Amino acid sequence: MKSAPILEVSQISYQKHGHDILRDISFSLLPGEFAGIIGPNGAGKSTLLRIIVGEIKQYTGTVRCSCKIGYVPQRKEFQRDFPIKAREVVAMGMYQRRGLSRVFSQNDWEACKRLLDRVGIGELSEEPIGFFSGGEYQRLMLARAIAYEPDLLVLDEPEAGVDEMGKVSFYELLTHWRKEQQRSILLVSHDIGLVLSACDTIMCLNKSLHCHKDAATVSTEDLQSVYTEDFDILIKGNRHFEKEHQR
Repeated sequence: MKSAPILEVSQISYQKHGHDILRDISFSLLPGEFAGIIGPNGAGKSTLLRIIVGEIKQYTGTVRCSCKIGYVPQRKEFQRDFPIKAREVVAMGMYQRRGLSRVFSQNDWEACKRLLDRVGIGELSEEPIGFFSGGEYQRLMLARAIAYEPDLLVLDEPEAGVDEMGKVSFYELLTHWRKEQQRSILLVSHDIGLVLSACDTIMCLNKSLHCHKDAATVSTEDLQSVYTEDFDILIKGNRHFEKEHQR
């Protein structure tokens, strides 16, 4: 028997200052699915995620979600001079789940440390976040989101500011967490090749949804339908995409 979707987006449209940002977007996400959303700058990708997580309310259409959502927004950083340690950032995710009234025990702090170990920055548990590199910071945000124990993890360009080797490692971490926990991931990224290699399904978005299909079946024509300008330059500059399509 086929599982029921955990997320259903139906006929979502959104305008800002009289301009279409999204037009008639419909798709569903199944339990355990790792879906990637790709498209050019200004395509409405981040806006769609913000609608799904409830940050934007003034849209038409419906979003039905039967699960807890963990959200890592696009490059949303704390003030770098804010005196907060890595473990305290992770604890924020637990507060979301348990409430602010609960006093943290030693076991809770040990759980925060284990989450930081899991994302590869356990040695930075007591460090203030102002010392973190871009890649370390993104891993910290992931640990905070996982601490919420979400059924669906929504990520907006989580690899931004991370070097090439760091990107591969970050995607491996996501894949491992998703398979281990049997959870779902919805990801926006500009790295076409890594998304194609890591995700189960791909959505090609440029204001409207051009396709939502298995990653293995995404064609050059699918990508050209959304990357209408400088397509050849985009593909030639993306070694991961070229590698995938030489198989």
